[in-house]
Amino acid sequence: MGESDMCKLLLFFAGAFLANSIPHYVNGISGKEFVRPFLYRFVKWMPNPLFNVIWGMLWMVLSLFLFEMYYKSNPGLLFIIGLNLDFVIYASGFAIVSIFLSIFFSNGGWQK
Repeated sequence: MGESDMCKLLLFFAGAFLANSIPHYVNGISGKEFVRPFLYRFVKWMPNPLFNVIWGMLWMVLSLFLFEMYYKSNPGLLFIIGLNLDFVIYASGFAIVSIFLSIFFSNGGWQK
């Protein structure tokens, strides 16, 4: 795998991590109980919605961090939203994880 391929992988995972952050964040700020992330067992004293807001924000920060790594590895590159390879890779990471999460949670998620 070349350096260019690794950069594309960063974009893909940046989109995937952003997609993972959204359901945690939205349910948390709505005050709804949502699936408990694996680290929840260490902070059982914290309300589930609050933990999910924090969990969602951590995934958002990680997504932005990967996005920043992509830009630092490609100086002078502009990320343009439109039909180009960079955006397609980013959006495919977001779409694939979004579809997976919708199927996963509609079948009961971890609560089975």
